[in-house]
Amino acid sequence: IGTGAVSDDGQVIRSNPGVGVLKAGWHCGGDPNAIGTVADCPVCAFCAGGAGQPGSGANAGCVPDPGQIGATCTSNSNNPCITSMCGSTDMNGSIVPTGACVITPISGSPCTVDGQAGMCQNGICMVTGSQCPCSNGEVCFNNTYCVVPTCTLQNNGAACDAGGGVPGICSNGDCVGTGNQCPGGCAACTNKLCNQCNFSIQFSGPSADGKTPSAGQSFVSQDALTFQAIPSGSCNLASLSWSFQGDPNSGATMPSSGSGPAVTVHSAPPAAPTGRTSSLSYTATATDGKALNQTFVITQDAIDKIRQQYIDMETSVGLDPSRVIAGVTGLPMAAAINRNLFLQSGSPHFKFTDIQSHDGAPWAIFQVYSQIEAWWTAANDQDTIEPGDAGATVSRGYSTPQYNYLVVDPQAPNSPHIYGVAIDLATNSDNWDLLWMTVPIGSCIEIKSVTCPAGGSCHFHADWRSGTVACAGNFAPR
Repeated sequence: IGTGAVSDDGQVIRSNPGVGVLKAGWHCGGDPNAIGTVADCPVCAFCAGGAGQPGSGANAGCVPDPGQIGATCTSNSNNPCITSMCGSTDMNGSIVPTGACVITPISGSPCTVDGQAGMCQNGICMVTGSQCPCSNGEVCFNNTYCVVPTCTLQNNGAACDAGGGVPGICSNGDCVGTGNQCPGGCAACTNKLCNQCNFSIQFSGPSADGKTPSAGQSFVSQDALTFQAIPSGSCNLASLSWSFQGDPNSGATMPSSGSGPAVTVHSAPPAAPTGRTSSLSYTATATDGKALNQTFVITQDAIDKIRQQYIDMETSVGLDPSRVIAGVTGLPMAAAINRNLFLQSGSPHFKFTDIQSHDGAPWAIFQVYSQIEAWWTAANDQDTIEPGDAGATVSRGYSTPQYNYLVVDPQAPNSPHIYGVAIDLATNSDNWDLLWMTVPIGSCIEIKSVTCPAGGSCHFHADWRSGTVACAGNFAPR
């Protein structure tokens, strides 16, 4: 500020001699040209000139400030688990500033974040609850911590995602893990960084049949169910603990818990003496007690649901034990068929709905395609009534054990219909004898006086029971 005089025409103001700008210049950022920058030096540095000086970008012209050695260099008040100071180094016996803000993590001290108490561990306040939901542009990490999405333009010491499934702290624009031990929940710690291992659960059992999309999870209550943790990296899963939970229909497993990388259990469903209405289903949960946690659900498919009926009803309604075993693990269960497979079975004269259980089960057990086709052929050759035509339609093929007992005949729980070896044709007393003439030898026939009294509609029953099961009672061999 000084004195000056205005020209006579009022166009110019001239400073008086000895007053005014003695030398033109620009503050710190260099000459006003295309390569000049304006310095914005961090706490540990000061502005020492323009172009050609140390630093780059916003820090062009910034050099370490010896006056700041040991000074606090972060204003990150949200992280109580760090200390910071401007660093220095010994250079030939002289202490010189580095210009870097050195972050030192604190461990073992109580801390509070957003009103939640915790304990400092390697620079992170490990709260007992969760800091989420987050505010101020932070994001929720591991459902627990509020961290900044990037350390760019962030204060040193801000919590961030250091990678590997563990939080870190911002240090000069980079997010780094800190301390000699990784924070809790880390399965493998390398070079002070957490290499978080992960795993998936694989199920195996003896009942996979390959017939449904979920056949790899197929099971019934008498199966041994094995669950194994498969690591996605190099990590030790020996410390895994397992728990198993069934829905109300399914009950518990035996045992209900276990440990290690693999566990085998058995299901223990409540009794269902006349069968159950829904499939058995169990959830396996494996955890390392830290951050690793996986679940796997197995649910019986439509075939398993039928197989389970044989087991549930064996003792309560008196199913044949030897045939129950076959109905669960071998034949006739190997003969399980649905509409699509039936179309591939080579049975040109019958439909899936002819043999399907009348309770609508999408799968049926049927073993006597060749016999009924031979019957149809013989009947056609003899110009007699043809099984499947308007005079002799199929009235019953397969029946699930539950449908057979609850709806058809509780006095005949071992009906050959539940083992897939019988067929009933709806006919009349006139056609009954014609069907008898052409039915293949080796079948058991329900006698006419039982199934077809004189006059009116009736049915013709034929089955091809095998082994020690003989034609008896109201049945006669053909």
